[in-house]
Amino acid sequence: MPRPLRQFHPGGIYHITHRGHNKFHIFEETIDKAHFLDILRKVAAETRCHVLYYTIMDNHYHLLIEMQEVPLDKMMRRLNTRYAIYYAKKHRLSGSVFGSHYSASEVNDKKYLVSVIQYIAANPVKPNLVQKINEYRWCAHLEIVARKQENIISNRLFELLGGNNDKGKSCYFKLIQEAQQKVEQNSALDLSLSNRRLNTLESQLMSFLASQNNTPTLKQIRSNDRDQIVSESRRAFTRIAFSQGYKVSEIAKVLNVSERSIYGWCKMIDSTDG
Repeated sequence: MPRPLRQFHPGGIYHITHRGHNKFHIFEETIDKAHFLDILRKVAAETRCHVLYYTIMDNHYHLLIEMQEVPLDKMMRRLNTRYAIYYAKKHRLSGSVFGSHYSASEVNDKKYLVSVIQYIAANPVKPNLVQKINEYRWCAHLEIVARKQENIISNRLFELLGGNNDKGKSCYFKLIQEAQQKVEQNSALDLSLSNRRLNTLESQLMSFLASQNNTPTLKQIRSNDRDQIVSESRRAFTRIAFSQGYKVSEIAKVLNVSERSIYGWCKMIDSTDG
């Protein structure tokens, strides 16, 4: 059944999120994030939309866009298609790069606008990529702090927040401070949950190895040993953990291998399942 057409309108402000296919890391390398932002700049200029805020993560992005006359779906089609062509060519992929469709929600009041900005700004802190919001490179906040707006129209953002540039800027830095405080307050709870998940996954690894008569041993599977049996066991456990919803980072930590290796094995699993 075809997806119903979305109702966008000029002047509408939208929070947009899109992930890599099956949540794969399609912005993992610095050059990928830089290339995506270069495409975003060009598409924004072509469609005359206002990019108000953004964060680029390894496997997804967040955008805050104020639409003008060019329909938002047309702008998004250009953005995603151009990046998908670049990424598929770079990695010699024939399948999907992005998930089935992006999500877009209209931001129609100031309270929601503040909430969205805080959520986007804090996104890199939640998975512990950085400790502070201002430490993450691939985000609008760094542009604002550096006073070097290459991708966003900060004056328009401040106008929406406070009515004018000075009041809006003051409001912005206050809401970022609040977002940082919220993240720090929740970090202990998040860490506790993360540790519980890792402990559970480690117990599953021990049970998995025991089912194979400890061939290989825990020490071998966590070493640099490239023996065929060891390698096959790593991939088999990765398949089990991934199917149970564990993150690439969690599996990598328990197996003591790089996230890039786990990511590659997960892509192989997805290709086989498809």
